[in-house]
Amino acid sequence: ASHIALSPPQQSARVCVGTRGPRPTVPPRASRAPDERGPRAPFSRVVCGSNSRAMAEGAGAAEMPRLGAYVGTKRDCSCPGDHVSWELELLPEGACTIGCKSELSLSKGGLQAWHVEGTWEWDADDEEVLVEITKDDPLGGPKRERELTLPLCEDGSLVFKFAGHEVACVWARPPVDTVQEQLDAMSLKELKAVALANGLDPAGCIERGDFLRILARGRSTGPLNLTPELSPVAGSGGAASSPVSGSP
Repeated sequence: ASHIALSPPQQSARVCVGTRGPRPTVPPRASRAPDERGPRAPFSRVVCGSNSRAMAEGAGAAEMPRLGAYVGTKRDCSCPGDHVSWELELLPEGACTIGCKSELSLSKGGLQAWHVEGTWEWDADDEEVLVEITKDDPLGGPKRERELTLPLCEDGSLVFKFAGHEVACVWARPPVDTVQEQLDAMSLKELKAVALANGLDPAGCIERGDFLRILARGRSTGPLNLTPELSPVAGSGGAASSPVSGSP
């Protein structure tokens, strides 16, 4: 009988973006247990700017989490009645905040409230958000330069783990549009001055909605200067302050 020599099977490898070389293929997220993750390997990072979602989709990566606030709750966390909420907010340009508060006061056994700030990046390989704390809270929470990982679940929620607590935070609302808030608080005279200072023609604008519509068109092409010199010829020569980003 003839014998056929079989070569040993070749192990596949997934090459990450960067210069640190290949790493072994890992099981899909749905079949991978948390304790099988092992030490962190190099990953493909996507910068969280205004066009970060398009960049990720163009690279064939998994869809990024939505910008906005994610809220998770845990009942009777440290004692009966200590219903604790954690809120994670992913903001444009890679900024983020994380906060914790309890329905029960601290004197009655509730957890200490805290609020920290940081930056975030999307790990397209492991499908998780990577957070680095940049401003901590002396009352509690992760400290400055602490790194956290927030796995993205199939339902779009983010899993937050800290100090022995683990909670799935569900998307609750989009990020606050601070530029729109400032426009909504302006008078008609101020709205007209802003339009003129940004090269927009307010001719025919009578109602508040008319001014807001042309300013919305202006925001779609770039940042707005929201503090022009208020004068009968606003926008014709006053010193302009730094523009405010038009991204919500």
